[in-house]
Amino acid sequence: MPDYRTMFDHRWTKAWDLGDADRVVTILKVTAGIIEDPSRQKKDRLPILHLKGWPKPLGLNKTNANTVGSMYGNMTEAWVGKRITLYVTKTRDPRGGGEVDCIRIRPKPPEKPGEPAPNLAPPTGGEEGASAQ
Repeated sequence: MPDYRTMFDHRWTKAWDLGDADRVVTILKVTAGIIEDPSRQKKDRLPILHLKGWPKPLGLNKTNANTVGSMYGNMTEAWVGKRITLYVTKTRDPRGGGEVDCIRIRPKPPEKPGEPAPNLAPPTGGEEGASAQ
């Protein structure tokens, strides 16, 4: 059974979309985007990754952008066609409270780049988009 959170409309990939397994994905394109946070009445500019075989984009927070940049350089054109590994972990909620799930990127390129990407099944729930948490 799917996680109930996947059944809500979300524009961005959220941590629960990944499930319990690492996801190896290929970057199709990188665009500049804006994510709105209604709880803080704030808009944040950030890089948006569009991923092969994945239905929703992934907004990169600074931590994840720095991780991709450390692997593939600062020029986003160089990221296209590269593979990254997404995983779920915890981080401190910036709005207070305890810890929340978040998406992180492993700091090394996936091994064996010639092999098909494992665990690439898109999330269920008919959503579109990505979480930068």
